[in-house]
Amino acid sequence: MSVQVQEISRRTSPGLAFDQTVPKKLVHKHALDQVFVTGWEELPDRTLVAAVLPRAHGLYCEYPVEDRLPDIALITEVCRQACFLVAHTRFDVPFADNRYQFLLQELETRLADPELLPPARPVELVAECTIEETRRRGGELTALVWRFRVSDRSGEVHVADARMRMVWIDRGDWRRMRDSMRRGRRLSVAEGGRRLAPGTVTARSVGRRNQDNVALQTVTQDEQGFHAEVRADLQHPVLFDHPIDHIYAMVQLEATRQLAVSAHARTRDLPAAELELASCAARFVSVAEFDLPLRLDLPRPVGTGDRSGELEHAVRLSQGDRLVSEFRLTTRPRRVYPERPAAGH
Repeated sequence: MSVQVQEISRRTSPGLAFDQTVPKKLVHKHALDQVFVTGWEELPDRTLVAAVLPRAHGLYCEYPVEDRLPDIALITEVCRQACFLVAHTRFDVPFADNRYQFLLQELETRLADPELLPPARPVELVAECTIEETRRRGGELTALVWRFRVSDRSGEVHVADARMRMVWIDRGDWRRMRDSMRRGRRLSVAEGGRRLAPGTVTARSVGRRNQDNVALQTVTQDEQGFHAEVRADLQHPVLFDHPIDHIYAMVQLEATRQLAVSAHARTRDLPAAELELASCAARFVSVAEFDLPLRLDLPRPVGTGDRSGELEHAVRLSQGDRLVSEFRLTTRPRRVYPERPAAGH
């Protein structure tokens, strides 16, 4: 372990602490309010990662006074931050000088029983992380597959399961790759980003409250299904916490979630705000450019046969004739915390 990481470990992580966040550089965030990981503990065969879910948040908790269960995208983000932390602390991947570009290749998250969490806020979670696979090139570690079991602090409530595959590339090699990609796509080497026109999608139609959180520019429906275009607003303080040269995985997740929720709402004539994402799985194939339209195509969602009213969605994201990513998502009517008897009854 590097001296820098050893010092950070001694200073901030005596174990599974919940009283402060870890250094933001360990989880690749620029803003302190976007860090959810609060500590970690290395065991011989796994790493335990502590996190605190916020009571209110501009993107993940738009309904702070309602008794809503933790959002799957927020739990996914906690696990994504844990990936960085484990890579840097357990596997000595350097984080000084922002040396590497990390790329998510596969993502799976499924909620288990979050309604069994105590309704008190904030929610304290522990993600038990094991390494499923490692990959090396020339003796140097270049990729990991992480698997997570997420529980409440007591370990009694199974909240979610997640799996992620991520690679990292030296920044110099990444820049050369990106220049070659953009020339091959007949784009200027210097990424310019497209000016965003006013969108036609309302927050209400995709289960959002804040119009600034809408990640879709358009949504249309025809005989083949539903179609949309991503709205990637570089000014968004959460989705783009720091500068990046492509539309990365979590933005794509938010856009596909919004399309799936909208499609479910239209298919079953339900309010979009009363729907939630129960599971998501994605495969990221190529880099999504800012200055090309990023299209989403979703055939008509199908029922799962589950009594909960779940619908399954298969979404393809593409730019021109190039596949960017593929998602499979499950949506359902939103679950809530069971009613507790009033004190004294």
